[in-house]
Amino acid sequence: MIAEREKIIAAFKSTPFYTLEIDCGSFTVCGERIQDRETAETVRNAVGGRNVSVLSVEKARKTAVPPRLYDLTTLQRDANKIFGFTAQETLDYLQSDYEKGI
Repeated sequence: MIAEREKIIAAFKSTPFYTLEIDCGSFTVCGERIQDRETAETVRNAVGGRNVSVLSVEKARKTAVPPRLYDLTTLQRDANKIFGFTAQETLDYLQSDYEKGI
């Protein structure tokens, strides 16, 4: 399963896309992704310079769960990945900061 996922990631090819944005003063309206540049230019030229009416606005309140706190293993992995610290170095730095009250 992991090898299959790695193959999918390795085979990924990024493709450019275009989005149209209309500045409405206090907010910005964004359109859907358009793969073809000519189509995006055609739509932009058709709308460009004209007055646009907003027919409806939907407002939704969303909540997000805060990220979980680090456990020691995850902290050691990230410290190794980002800073190149060994697990013992990370533990030593963490213990030092704890003793200093940080």
